[in-house]
Amino acid sequence: MPNLQLTPLIDQLKLVALDDDFEKHFSSLTATLDGPSKFKVRSEVRRLTSPCARTLDLRKRVDGECLRFEHRGRIHYLDDVARDIFERGLKEYNGVFTQDTYERIMQAENNYRVMYEQQKAEQIGTATSSASSDTKTEFEQFKLGFYPYRDEERMNYTVEVQVEPFGEQPCRAVTNNISQGGLRVRVDRTQMPVSNGQRVKVYFTGFAKEFTLDPNVPIHYIITEVLSANKRTYISLKRAEDDENTEFDAFISRFICGYKRRYKVNTDNTEIALVNKAHEQFYLPRMSRLTLFLKAHTRELICKYVLTTENNEDTLAHWYTETNELAIGALLNKRRSQFMINKLQRNESCELTILTFNITAKGKVYFYSALVEELEKNDLWDTFTAFAAQKSSFQAFRISLSSVKSDNAWRPQAVPQHINLPAREQPFSADIQQALAAVDYVATLDNVTDMVRPLCGQDYDKDELSKLRAFVHPPSLPHRSQAIKLEFVDLRNEQRYHLRSRCRVRSGSIIRDGMVLDISNQGLRVQVDEPIPGESRSEMRVSFTQLKQHYKNEPLTDIQYQIVNADDSHTTFNLKLDKDGSSQATAHFLTGFIQEKRAQLPRIYENTSLKGFELGLRNLYCDAASAVPLFYYQSKRQQHYLGRVGIPPHVTDWSRLLQLSSNVLPKGQLTELLNHSDLFEEWMSWLTRVDRSESPHKSLLIFQLGWDEAHRRTIEMTHFDLDKLWLDNVEHCVTQALLHDTIIAVNVELSRTGRPDRQFVEAEMQYLAAYAQYKVDRVEQQLDSVFGVADSYSVTSLLMQGLQLSESLRETAVKRLQEWLPA
Repeated sequence: MPNLQLTPLIDQLKLVALDDDFEKHFSSLTATLDGPSKFKVRSEVRRLTSPCARTLDLRKRVDGECLRFEHRGRIHYLDDVARDIFERGLKEYNGVFTQDTYERIMQAENNYRVMYEQQKAEQIGTATSSASSDTKTEFEQFKLGFYPYRDEERMNYTVEVQVEPFGEQPCRAVTNNISQGGLRVRVDRTQMPVSNGQRVKVYFTGFAKEFTLDPNVPIHYIITEVLSANKRTYISLKRAEDDENTEFDAFISRFICGYKRRYKVNTDNTEIALVNKAHEQFYLPRMSRLTLFLKAHTRELICKYVLTTENNEDTLAHWYTETNELAIGALLNKRRSQFMINKLQRNESCELTILTFNITAKGKVYFYSALVEELEKNDLWDTFTAFAAQKSSFQAFRISLSSVKSDNAWRPQAVPQHINLPAREQPFSADIQQALAAVDYVATLDNVTDMVRPLCGQDYDKDELSKLRAFVHPPSLPHRSQAIKLEFVDLRNEQRYHLRSRCRVRSGSIIRDGMVLDISNQGLRVQVDEPIPGESRSEMRVSFTQLKQHYKNEPLTDIQYQIVNADDSHTTFNLKLDKDGSSQATAHFLTGFIQEKRAQLPRIYENTSLKGFELGLRNLYCDAASAVPLFYYQSKRQQHYLGRVGIPPHVTDWSRLLQLSSNVLPKGQLTELLNHSDLFEEWMSWLTRVDRSESPHKSLLIFQLGWDEAHRRTIEMTHFDLDKLWLDNVEHCVTQALLHDTIIAVNVELSRTGRPDRQFVEAEMQYLAAYAQYKVDRVEQQLDSVFGVADSYSVTSLLMQGLQLSESLRETAVKRLQEWLPA
């Protein structure tokens, strides 16, 4: 076989090998090659275009149903993919079944041998990566809400082109990939005079040698990106809007449609979006913060919606009135609203601390709230905090306000729109768009009660209690707020499939005929012809009467299932296999049956919870986030490590610290603190003991940032358990650090994750599986490794304010931090 550099040339020549003017093409295309290379190319072209006498029988060799296919008296058994390749090969080689067609069929991605080799190579790569993990110091970073979308399919394909900048000489280039409206090319010299936004002409000389395309007609493109690496320049191009060439459009469309299975569609953007969205679904339902969606009305912020999660419902429970209405919107009165909006308009950070509590009197609930600045101005800190801290409803929040654009609430899935998928999300309805259009700002309320409580006063003057009336909320709610639940979409262990098959069930002494509605490896849903009475039945025995006719030797009779639930009419039951040994033989059969019939069994999609409005609010939060999720993984060897970090759109000192380049601060220093410290061991020990229903484990981290004698940056970390926080210890740590250095303080809430939410990314999974199953396997392996997620956010200003440090000391600390964190 010739070397890989000659492969594109061979691909061009083999398509004209049977033409009368082959020698002319060969001489032209190999003019620059030496004698041995020409011999290799000619030999390989002859081998590939020679007739193949083999009979193809792909039964049990591919992931697909194989049907009889006859060609010139020879019987083949091919699946749909192989049949498509076979028929295209006959067109390319004048009706001859060639060695090239045979090899392309045997290398198709749904071939079990190819899939196994890809998986094995991936495992070797993973093992190599694991072996070097001791020396790898960088954790992976991704942007929250980043789902790169392409409206067109981009095919990996190499063909010669000529790139001509206006006013310059044309330069030979080679394509990396190609789409209907774009192109990426590689040129061999780095000094090509091009720049972003420049207009260029592209001549498709390589296509002209293979197809009826005029090589002298240029297609106009705009340069969108220029990258230089390894003495080569990579140029990304976008089709100029005023370039109209219907003949070229039709050609490219046919070419990509006909060859994308062979040359592979570039699915990198889909994989990135899939991984990002899946990690966010680990994180978002575990947040403890309250997220308020606000409408601006005459300089006042009106709370329209509150996003609730598993972990913030207890916090929100304190904000319901005696009539069960949500009153949290009154936190942002007109004065506070104007103050916060003005800060945003001046491009200032808008982070405030507010203290709240409520009391009940004469059957009514009265809510109180005060900003720290308001209490300091009125000299009521000790009175308010000492009184409030005695109440079970006492809460302290760190408020962060951000403006958002409601248009960003809809984000298409990272699959081209023209691809028809059952799991595709549809754009929002007009009603949902109208409701989301009311959102102008998002406020996040982080519960910092455990951190503030030690700072509260111990005693108060009862004569001053009357002054707290200035902080009571109006007795009637001027505007109503609505709680919107954000939850996991799919917590099922297995994919379910539609199946209609007659069965017979027995529950106690009652026997009914029925119909199987859907199946999974361990589960079943059946509908019986007549109701089965009884509320307390827990077991049901099922005989698969219709399947038994085709699988006479399989264990399909009188199988014991557990009843999970039933409908009100007692005719439809959800069942799961009993865990006894006899049922496992049935489970083994069903697993094989589903694998065998997967192409004929429609999958069940249940994208319901995050449809529409909830999905829009979720996306708007990602635009407004300032917190940083940390994802901890567990390897197959039970090793734990920080694998991924989500970077929010709004910059804080904490997110800037995590993004420092290695030439500023060696990543190993920060990774060592987050991955191998005593705190890390404590966190991992806690995660292994709890399940995902456990409340988060809260910690306060204080990073001391300084310089050594050689003026290199240094970093040290001290951690405190927020459930056992001692103010004296924190104050001593901070004051000592600020003598010569500066600090960043971070609140961390650690939670155990559950199963990955594959339902939310089902469309991306389907699309990726169609072209690169090994990528799907890689993503699933990564998602299955996620062990815990830590929600983290900066509390530096809150801590220094709460410790009542002098204004000069706080200003010095801020100045040192700006010097330590480069722009």
